[in-house]
Amino acid sequence: MSNLFLTAIQQYNTYTENGAVSHGTTGDALVDYFAKCATYRNRPEVMVYADLSRIWAEAPKITLQIMLYLRLITRKPKGFFASEKVQMGQGNRSEFRTGIKWLATYQPDVFYKNLWLLPVAGCWKDLWHKDLLQVLDTARVYALIEQGLADDYNRQLLAKYLPRIRSKKHVQTERHKDLNRFAYGLCRHLNWTPQQYRKFKAGGAAHVFQRQMCANLWNEINFEAISGKALFNLVNHVGRDGLTTLARHKQEERYLNWIKQQPIAKFTGYVYELMNAVQPKMGLAQRYTLDKQFDGLLELARQNGGGITENVWCALDTSGSMQAAVANTTAFKICVSLGIYFASLNQGAFKDHVVMFDAASKVMKLSGTFSDKALQIMAAETAWGNTNFQSVIDEIVRVRTQNPQIPVSDFPTTLLVISDMQFDPASEQNTETNYEALMRKLTDAGLPKIRVIWWWVTGRRQDFPSTIQEEGVSMLGGFDAAILSLLLGGETRITDAQTGKTRQLNACENMLKALDQELLRQVKIN
Repeated sequence: MSNLFLTAIQQYNTYTENGAVSHGTTGDALVDYFAKCATYRNRPEVMVYADLSRIWAEAPKITLQIMLYLRLITRKPKGFFASEKVQMGQGNRSEFRTGIKWLATYQPDVFYKNLWLLPVAGCWKDLWHKDLLQVLDTARVYALIEQGLADDYNRQLLAKYLPRIRSKKHVQTERHKDLNRFAYGLCRHLNWTPQQYRKFKAGGAAHVFQRQMCANLWNEINFEAISGKALFNLVNHVGRDGLTTLARHKQEERYLNWIKQQPIAKFTGYVYELMNAVQPKMGLAQRYTLDKQFDGLLELARQNGGGITENVWCALDTSGSMQAAVANTTAFKICVSLGIYFASLNQGAFKDHVVMFDAASKVMKLSGTFSDKALQIMAAETAWGNTNFQSVIDEIVRVRTQNPQIPVSDFPTTLLVISDMQFDPASEQNTETNYEALMRKLTDAGLPKIRVIWWWVTGRRQDFPSTIQEEGVSMLGGFDAAILSLLLGGETRITDAQTGKTRQLNACENMLKALDQELLRQVKIN
C-alpha cells in the first residue's frame, strides 16, 4: 500500500558526496538493490543479509531472479537448460555467494528447489567454493553432480572443475582438507574409487591444451580449443624473464597467423580487463587478441536482435571521485571501458561518440580498433576535478540555442550516464536534483524529454538521482554491459493502468524487463 506522505518524506532527504540534493531511495526497495548490487564486491555479510531480507519480504521471486542475474555469465546456456538466445547478466561472484549463504540458511526449501540453476547461470565450482562448502547440503550437491554426469556437456565441465584428490603429502591447508573431504564424499556417493575419480578428472577434453603445455608439446596446441581467459593470459602475462608465455615457447608467429584469421576471439571477462591490458607499446599478438576479444563481446551483445540504433549519447564521469578503487582497478577505468563498449555497440549516428565530464564537459570522437580507442581516451583524460554533470546538459542546450535549424531528431534521445552519481549541486540554490534540472533545461530549450540510463560503476553511497516516479529512466550498474542491448530493444513504452495513457517505462518496469529472460523465468518459489 502506497502512502503519499511517506513517499514525499523520503524524497530530497539526502545529498551526494559533493553536496547535491538527492533521494535516499528510488521509492522501491527492489530497484534500490538492483541499481547497484552488480558493483558490490566483498561487502560485510550483515549488509548483504539486511538488503536481501528487505527485498525478499517485498517479492521473493524477483529477489531470486536478481540474485541469479548477479551471477549470470553472458552466454548461450547449455546443460540443464539450453537456449539459442544469449542470456545476459553480470558475472558477479562475491555478492552472489554471500547472497546464496543467506538464501540457503534462511530459505532452504526455495534454495534447493532452484539449486540446478546455479551451474547454468554461473559455474559448477560455485557449489564447492570456500564461502559455500560449509553451508550447502553436500548430499544435495552430490545428487546434482550425479545428474550432471548423465549428459556430455556437464560431464566435461565436471571433469574440469571438480577438485582433485590430493595425497597426504600435498594436503597443506584447511582448504585442501575440505576439498579432499568433499571429493571423497562424492566418491562414496557415486560408488567410485579414488582411482576412478582421478581417471575421470584426467580424461576431460577441457584439459587437453593444459596437458600439451605441461608436456612441452606447444606445436600441437590448437588455439581454438583454448578458453578466452586462458588465451588472454597467454598473450598478456609476462614472466620474470620479461617474455609472454607465447614468446617464451616461440609460438608468437604461429599464434599471430591464427588470430589474424579469426573474426572474433572468445572472452568471458569484463571490458575493463581488456582495457587494463592495453599499453602504448604492445606486440601484435597482444593487440590482435585484445581487439578480437572485444569484438567478441560486441558480437555477443548484438545477438537476439540486440545493439543500439537510436541516438544514445554516452556521458562518462571523469571526475576525481572516479579514482576510487573498484574490483582490482578504478571506477574511472571501468567507466571509460564501458564508454568505449557502448559507443562501439551503437550502430546509429552516435556511434563512437562520447562526452566526458568533470569540472567541465568535453566531447570526443573515437576511431579505430578497441586498443586504438582505449589509447585515445586514456591519453585524453584522467580522473580529476569535481563532478559538474550539468555541463553535459548545458552543452546540449547551447547547441539548441545557437543552432535552432538543427532538427530535434538529430539530438540525443537517450543519455547513458556512467558514473558513481556523486554530482555537484545542479544550481547555487540546490533546490532540485540533477535529474530535475536536466529535464527543466531541455524543456525550456524546446527539446522533448530524454530517456536517462543511470549506470553505476560503484555503489558506495546510498543516494539516487531520480525515483521510480519518473518515466523513461533505467537504473542499473555493473561491469558487464551486454544487458543494455536488451533494455533498449523491444517495448520501451507501456499503457499506464491508472491513466490509460501511453508512457515510457519507469525504473521498476525496466528492471523487470532486464530480468525477463528465459533462464531467469525458470525460478520457482512454490
